[in-house]
Amino acid sequence: MAQIDYLLNGNYTISGNTNEFADDIIGMISALESNYGTDALTNLTTNLTKIFPTNPSESQKNNAVAAFKSACKRKTINTVKNNTSIGSSYTVDNIAWENLKDDTNGSIRRNIYTYYEYVQFKRAHFKCDNVTYNQETGRITRMNFSFTGEFN
Repeated sequence: MAQIDYLLNGNYTISGNTNEFADDIIGMISALESNYGTDALTNLTTNLTKIFPTNPSESQKNNAVAAFKSACKRKTINTVKNNTSIGSSYTVDNIAWENLKDDTNGSIRRNIYTYYEYVQFKRAHFKCDNVTYNQETGRITRMNFSFTGEFN
């Protein structure tokens, strides 16, 4: 699967005054879980390849829509944009392939792939590459991590 980078997109500052990670990522994930439901998002990310096939035939499109409807446990869903505002509202029974193939900000596809990226991030292993300390207090002022390529 190609690298996604919808959710994690750079450096994040966490200090006594600022927590960009919580503001950006946790806010988005909370909005997604609120609008789709955690169980539905887990089902949708588990069925990612069924719901979003590459170069699908007509029967694969129909199967993708059926897989989405089966995995999504809500009657209606509201998509979420990157700024955590509500995007479009859908009745799940009326979802069509056109709704699933859309990959714009606030689309169903973008929402599910964003949640998938979050799930993978939680499973990822990182190693600490660098630690910088405040010379006066001995407190850590900066830590850099890199992905090891391993998952739980």
